[in-house]
Amino acid sequence: MHLINIALNNLRRRKLKMLFVMVSVSVGIVSLVALSLIVSAIDKELADKFDQIGSNIVIIPKAQDITLSYGSVDIPGVVINAEKLSEDAIGKIFQIKEAEAIAIAAPKVLGTTDLSFNGFYSHKTLVMGIEWNHELRLKDWWYIKGRIPDEDGSVIVGNNLAEKMVLNVGDNIEINGNSYYISGILEELGTIEDEMLLMSVYDSQKILNMQGQLSMIEIAALCYTCPIDEIVEQLSHKLPEARVTAVRETIEARKMVVDRFSSIVRIILAIVILISMLIISNTVMSAVSQRTGEIGILRAIGFRKIHIASIIMMETVIISFAGGITGYLLGIAAAYFVAPVVANMEVTVRLQPVLFLQALAAAAFMGTISSIWPAIKASRLDPVTALRYF
Repeated sequence: MHLINIALNNLRRRKLKMLFVMVSVSVGIVSLVALSLIVSAIDKELADKFDQIGSNIVIIPKAQDITLSYGSVDIPGVVINAEKLSEDAIGKIFQIKEAEAIAIAAPKVLGTTDLSFNGFYSHKTLVMGIEWNHELRLKDWWYIKGRIPDEDGSVIVGNNLAEKMVLNVGDNIEINGNSYYISGILEELGTIEDEMLLMSVYDSQKILNMQGQLSMIEIAALCYTCPIDEIVEQLSHKLPEARVTAVRETIEARKMVVDRFSSIVRIILAIVILISMLIISNTVMSAVSQRTGEIGILRAIGFRKIHIASIIMMETVIISFAGGITGYLLGIAAAYFVAPVVANMEVTVRLQPVLFLQALAAAAFMGTISSIWPAIKASRLDPVTALRYF
């Protein structure tokens, strides 16, 4: 009789013990699958959140002379040696290989102009032209008192600028002989935007005489399958007239959060699997003790030590595979129902062949390692001593 047949017959005769082993394996695999899906979901949700926090790639024209600064990025102003960043750059950005990783591309036009109020008060003002829908997605922490401009000719005023010039929502200001309506005031941020006049890209290009040109483009891109450096390289190749820079703080912040959470999850998972393996080992050892007489007979009729050990390990691995399949299915269900409660998020549940194979491999590992010592103990039983138990 083949060893595998003996192992299968033993499993049929000891269903309760084997069920206990299968449950122990399933607990470990449920933890593995559920935590893997939850970590993946958290990684994706963090990526979406960082999309909203701000850009992680900045595109500016190449220039030798830097005359203007926005935040921590130097922006070429009206300089002879500056390259031109055309509006066409936006379309080219979405032509790169990793275009699907780009969530937002927010163009900007920057410059200074004279702003007049009530026909007599003039103030040198920093102007920023933006695409409202893209900019507000990129910076969802902005709070505007009033309303968002819905047409050209409407502007938003930074908090400090509004206080200096005593501007209010509904006032009209004058720039280069053209009247602009203040539809809202940006709440204080403690950044350069507090001193700015925000308007549409079209209006800013007109008053700054920069038709068809951009000062910079901020990009929110989070790539799951490639390094951010690869996106920067592709953009640099696509836009030779521009300097493409990755904002490392944003990238590293997301990576740090995910890595820390993953480390905690790995520690928890290792503890759960270790406990499961100890339970499996004790259960198999108990089963071996109850089968002392049976093992003695097998040894007496010619079965070698390696045969006895192989039978014990086969039994454990077979039932571990069953526990792996059960644990995989229960792990998916646990991630689907538990994650919204524990992590306050929805987990997208998909049948993942790779995760299924990982679950089976983990189950086989647990079963194999846990059964080594019981199998060795069983194989070392002396046939004469074992037969005394009859």
